[in-house]
Amino acid sequence: YAGVYGDLVNQKRVLTSYDLIDKTLSKLDFDVSYFIVGRFKTSQVHGTLPFTVDIELLDPKLHEQVFDLRILDKDHYELSFEHNGVIQKRTHEFDKEIQDLLYILTVERTPWMSGSNMSTVASTDYQFIRHSRNNLVGRYMGRINVENQDFTTILGITVEDEVEARAKMFLDSLSKVYIEYTLQSEFDINDNTVNYIDHQLEEVTVILARHEDEM
Repeated sequence: YAGVYGDLVNQKRVLTSYDLIDKTLSKLDFDVSYFIVGRFKTSQVHGTLPFTVDIELLDPKLHEQVFDLRILDKDHYELSFEHNGVIQKRTHEFDKEIQDLLYILTVERTPWMSGSNMSTVASTDYQFIRHSRNNLVGRYMGRINVENQDFTTILGITVEDEVEARAKMFLDSLSKVYIEYTLQSEFDINDNTVNYIDHQLEEVTVILARHEDEM
């Protein structure tokens, strides 16, 4: 029982470790959070907007900063944000890499943006936030919970997220990364065992050779 309990504790530590969560997030597109600004509230969404954002911030102070995005027409959008207490506004083209002093940005259109619903998407206000990897990992480390099911060796993992689909994607990727980690650990153990045996054989061969010379 002590051995099983110790193994479960180690598995919990691995599942909630910085490295494993960081590796999981590297396989997901969670660096940018998207929001729809409504009349009464702002709702966070994922994967259902008429655009996707790929942005590299050249000023670290812009991490966790709200960017407002307004669609002007099918080819252009307006970006506004605050920098050093001053509201900045830029007009850019969709599907084109923009190299600014503060960021490198590409906003690509998705199938949700079409001529039939252009008036709807253009009348909607959007926001996005670019997270730093450290903050994102820390957020999920604080939201993940791993519990042992009573009288079993099964671990139940739950995570809190504002978007249900994103939580499911995170848990699915975490499971795959953990399986890969476990397999790699087995491979490492086997390699170390083989290396140890080879080393022992070399020592035994030397000893036998010495005794043979003495005989």
